[in-house]
Amino acid sequence: MIARNCTENDLREALRQINETDNYNGRHGPSGNFKGNIDFKRLDRHGKGFVFTLTVKHSTEGKGKEKTSAPGSRINAIDGRHICAACWHAHGRFFDALFDIAPDARVFSSFYKRIDGTYHGWISKEGGNWIDGQIGSMMNPAMMSESCEC
Repeated sequence: MIARNCTENDLREALRQINETDNYNGRHGPSGNFKGNIDFKRLDRHGKGFVFTLTVKHSTEGKGKEKTSAPGSRINAIDGRHICAACWHAHGRFFDALFDIAPDARVFSSFYKRIDGTYHGWISKEGGNWIDGQIGSMMNPAMMSESCEC
C-alpha cells in the first residue's frame, strides 16, 4: 500500500493506537486492541509518501489443542491455515486511526481497484475503508471479513 499526506510518525502512531488502545471499538469486528501483534512488514519512503505492509508478529497463540488465532492474524482462504498477514479488521482499524491522526491522508491499495469493475484504489477519510471483497477461489469462495477469527 502507498500512504500520502502523512508522516512516518503518523503511521507509527496509528499502529500504536490499534495495538495498545481500545479507541476503535464498535467499528466492525472484535472489541479490544490487537495486543501488540500488528507490525509493519515494510515501511519505506517512496516519492511523496510511504510504501507499507501490515503483518502480524505471531499467527497463533498457545500450543496443541489450546492453539488459537492470534489477534489480527488472517486465515488462508483456501486451506484454513493461519498465515502471518494482518486481517481485514486490523487494516480497517489502522486506516481509521491514521485518518483521525492525519485527516488529509490517503492510502492506495491495488486490491480495491477491481471491486465491482470500478476503481476504488484510494482510501481516505471520505470513503473507501471497510470495503469487503472476495479473496478465495471459485471452489473455495471467501470474503476478506470472514478470513480471520475476529
